[in-house]
Amino acid sequence: MAIHIIDNLLLVTYDDSCQEKYWTLLSSFVEKSYGTTEITDSILIQEILKESFKLLENTFIELIKSQFKASFYLFVYNIHENYSELYVNGKFKDNALFTISRRILTLILEQSCGIELKSSVNYENEINKNKDEYIKLIEELLHIGHLAIELSQNVEQNQLFPKSLKIKVENKILG
Repeated sequence: MAIHIIDNLLLVTYDDSCQEKYWTLLSSFVEKSYGTTEITDSILIQEILKESFKLLENTFIELIKSQFKASFYLFVYNIHENYSELYVNGKFKDNALFTISRRILTLILEQSCGIELKSSVNYENEINKNKDEYIKLIEELLHIGHLAIELSQNVEQNQLFPKSLKIKVENKILG
């Protein structure tokens, strides 16, 4: 688990534990849809990147929809606020990680607005009981979010600098 406690505040980040799962998902999608030949056509690369982004977006939303406990979103909110407090107090030095992680946590909270959530008699007890499960899900969502942001940056790069990217699936791995 990628958890950090700084000044008694819990932060959840992500590690490489989800890397294989989601890179394999993207690799399989590209291989199934476009084959294994190297792709250098910037228009086709743009299409692949956008479709891959959509795949991650759908996966992200489905994972969020699978969690209907209000306590999970309260926990996400607390993690979100912990990031802010540490940043404001100068204890969080990685601006890029801070910005991206807070953006993804905000997206999780925004997506919860469309879910009929189950309340709890005691949110604190429910959070403590499910904390490991919640942390694992947040890590997974953060990982997917980071991958999606990387893909969107690749879309931008491909638009600004056609021919700067190429895509190939080799040995079932996207490269």
